[in-house]
This record gives sequence, C-alpha cells and structure tokens, in this order.
Amino acid sequence: MYCHGNTSALPFFQRPLSKLVTSLNQNVVKIETSSTMTFLEKEVLIKLHKLFFNEINAFYEKCITNNNKTFGCITSGGTVANLTAMWVARNNAFPKTEDFEGIEKEGVISALKYYEYNDMAIVGSELMHYSFRKAADILGLGLNNIYSIPTDSEYKMRTDLLIKKLEELKLKRIKVIALIGIACTTEVGSIDNLEVLAEIAKKYNIFFHVDGAWGGSFIISDKYKYLLKGIEKADSITIDGHKLLYTPMGCGVILFKSPYIASKTIKKVASYIIRENSMDHGKTTLEGSRPANILYLHASLTLLGQHGLSTLLDMAIYNTKYMASLKCNYKIDKQSDPIFKDNLNKNINYYNLSNENNSKLNNSLYSKEENQIISYFTNELQFRQKKYGKGFVSKTTIKSAKYSNCKDGISVFRVVIANPLVTKENIKFVIEEQIKFGLDLEKEKSNFIN
Repeated sequence: MYCHGNTSALPFFQRPLSKLVTSLNQNVVKIETSSTMTFLEKEVLIKLHKLFFNEINAFYEKCITNNNKTFGCITSGGTVANLTAMWVARNNAFPKTEDFEGIEKEGVISALKYYEYNDMAIVGSELMHYSFRKAADILGLGLNNIYSIPTDSEYKMRTDLLIKKLEELKLKRIKVIALIGIACTTEVGSIDNLEVLAEIAKKYNIFFHVDGAWGGSFIISDKYKYLLKGIEKADSITIDGHKLLYTPMGCGVILFKSPYIASKTIKKVASYIIRENSMDHGKTTLEGSRPANILYLHASLTLLGQHGLSTLLDMAIYNTKYMASLKCNYKIDKQSDPIFKDNLNKNINYYNLSNENNSKLNNSLYSKEENQIISYFTNELQFRQKKYGKGFVSKTTIKSAKYSNCKDGISVFRVVIANPLVTKENIKFVIEEQIKFGLDLEKEKSNFIN
C-alpha cells in the first residue's frame, strides 16, 4: 500500500544478486548447466523441509546424495507449484500395477476404467486459489470436477460439509485425487483447520495438499507458527518466496513430504539432458529451463535468517492490526470483518459506509439493496483513490456466512501490508485519503442505485 502497486520493497542485497543471476545465466534444469545452483537448490529445499516436517538429521543426510530422492523444486510461482502438486496427486491416485502401466502412460480414460471409477475430482474450500481450476483443466479433470466446500463465519472450510461431499463422491465412484487446505486465503487471510483436514484426508486415503503461498512463510515466526498446526501432515506444500520471504518476483516453492513421490509419479528423462541416473533437478519439475532464482531465496534465509524474517513477519501483522484499530477509530465502518480469530491477520477486509448506512450498528440488518450500495461505494472509492490519489488499496468480492443478507457477495477493500517500510503515518494517510474521497462520494449518493 501507499504506492500504485501491490508488491513489497525488497532487501537491498537482492539487487546485486539479481545482476549476478542474470550475468551468470545459469539453467537449473540440469547439473551440466548449473552445478553450484543445483546443489544450492537441494540445500535450501532440505532447510525448508526441515522447518515444516522436522525429520531427524540422518533422514536428510541419506537423501542429499540420492539421485532418486527430491523434496520438491523452485518454481516461477504458486500457480506452477500448485499445478505440480496436482500433477503428482493425480498420478499417485492411479499408480502402476502388474497389469496396468499407470495413468502417466495409459491416460485418464484407461485409468478410470481400470480402477473402476466414473470420474476424478479435486476438493477444497470456496476460497481455493484460481490455479486449481487451471490444474483441473490441464490435467483432464475439467472445471466441473472442482468441488468447492462452503466456509464458516471465519472463512474456514466447513468440515461437516466436506465429509458429506466426500461420502457423496464415494457413492458416485468419483476418485478424489487431492484435498486442498489453505494456509492464508488470498482474499481474507483465513487458515483452514489443517489438523482436522489432514485426519480426514488420511481416513479417505486422499492426497493432502496445503496451499501456503501466502501463509506458509509464517512457519519461520516463533510467535505465529502455531497457527499452522497440522501443516506438517501435508503430502505437499506450496510457498511463495516473493510474497513474504522477500525475494524478487518469480520464486515459488513446492515441497513434498516424501522424497520418493515426485520420482515415482512424474519423473521424465531424455538422452541429452535430465538423464536417468543424473542429479538433474529437471527430471521432476514441470518447467524445463529455469533461472537460478534459488539464489534469492537462499540469500533471504541466510542473510535475514530466521530471526530477521520472523521480525519482518511480526511487523507485517503489527501494521495490519494497527490499521484495523485505526480505521475503527476513524469510524469508517461499524461492522466489518477486519480480523478473524486464529487467523494470521495478514489481511484486512473492510468497506467504507455512507453516513446513512453507518448509523446501523449491525450489518446483518442490511438489505440486499443496501449491500449493493456498499459494493458500489467500495468499488467507486477504490477506483478514485487509484486514479486520483496517492495511496492504493486492493479490493475483492467476498461471500459471508456471517451475514444473512450478504450471501451473493459484497465488495470490500483488501489490505496486505507486507512492505516493512510502511509507517504508521503512511497507513494514516491512506485511510484519511479514503475518507476524503468517501465524503465526495457521499455528495453523489443519489446516483448509487437507481
């Protein structure tokens, strides 16, 4: 915020590193074109794996020199990481047997026929990232086989409805290839009950993936990592370095709990590159040629370190809570959902009310028409601040089980304060600028809804 953009300032050391990555022009697809960076990537993946899954040191010592074991890879972002996880999940759901070569070789139709399923599906909350729709399309499931489970008043997946849906799919002979848990939804910052989801996935024998592109980084925070309880039971985890680990854009991570699963399900080789017995990482990556972006992540984890990154993450939460309290002091609204219990609170969602609607103390009383006014007011205010102001606040549309008249969705501001250079004065300025534009809109309120 306080800039016309939605990205954070970077540590200064990333600038010369960017020049180095470009100058060296390494290709991490194989060890012959990136020997040092290949080993560096494996080292960083082990460090991240240890943070999440906390295996004994002997476990990692055995894996580091084994060419058929991998803990994941660096990707261009969370979308490719999620797609890679779903690729592994699909192939893992329809494995090779004595008389079937697996879905990898025989394809979707043959796999469903052999295992006597009518279809396959991905299941997660209604706040799943759009990348899972891309994955369903690319992997042959189809968008109709993405099942979105409603969320509760705190925007966590309702596990009672999840179990009901899984039983329904079981009766219909539809194979669920993956259950998606979210560690910080993109829109509101909520965290699913990962521990419960892990147990449900185990009971129904489903691959459990946690999309932690936003919130996964809080595993580094001593103060907030408890909120990720259960993430260690995931089969795979997505993290984005360029979100809260302060790397340049294009630095996602996919981690696998089992060091064998990627090689077992998606390994591809060629005679001139990524050879069978080589240490080439490209054997188990969706992308072929990849830049040495691992250097950015290694630098953040090493130069900032766990203490430095934890401090930055804690600062992001502090600034978010400060803005939430400040906007309440300014009486921008009387009822919104700025902070949810047991969430990481990296997001604030709120709307700016006209004086007339602000007189209502309980927005569950708002009519459908009044919610339309609020949405119009939010959209127009956001547009004007972006075009004419100096501050910037993102927006989204959310549905809420908390308010009965808001089920169709309502436009809200979405604030993510990850930039450590943001000050209280910056935050105060953005809110006061919104109030100014809001007062201008108040004068035009007769044009809201005709």
